[in-house]
Amino acid sequence: MKKLLILCVVLCLAGCSYEISLKGLKETYPKAVKETIEELSMSVQKKLMIPQELPFNPNYVRFSYAKENSLNKIEKVSRTEFLFSAAQVNFHIVHRLNPEQDLNETAGRTIKIKGRETAVKHDNSQIKQLEWEEEDGSTITLSMIISREAEGKYTLSDLVDAAKSMYE
Repeated sequence: MKKLLILCVVLCLAGCSYEISLKGLKETYPKAVKETIEELSMSVQKKLMIPQELPFNPNYVRFSYAKENSLNKIEKVSRTEFLFSAAQVNFHIVHRLNPEQDLNETAGRTIKIKGRETAVKHDNSQIKQLEWEEEDGSTITLSMIISREAEGKYTLSDLVDAAKSMYE
């Protein structure tokens, strides 16, 4: 009976997703997330998106951004990135804010996620990647980088579920 109970607990944990929120990240990671986000203009902050669910419990989170000079020499935020890490997997959310940065058209397969045409950029044992264009012309790329030890533990479906949770 104990073995059956242990098996049930393990199966439940294996299929769990971990809920997150931007507010929760700011509270839990004041230096790595909150202070960096507060450096951005409110218009950029309003565009920040993260999944509400991840396929693992992160033990490290970081937020970063990049700026570029526009034609009139004013620096604009061109890219934001969230990194969520655990021992065997990294999860990246890159949001390219510059509408002139076109989608990289190398993907052969597309799927629909919440009505958005989404390119499947990579789906192999160690890299899963999706990319889509937002209504404002910006581009979001979700990536999971998986260690050899965790191959097979995470699937493209996990990444699709995370993408869907960004719009719930």
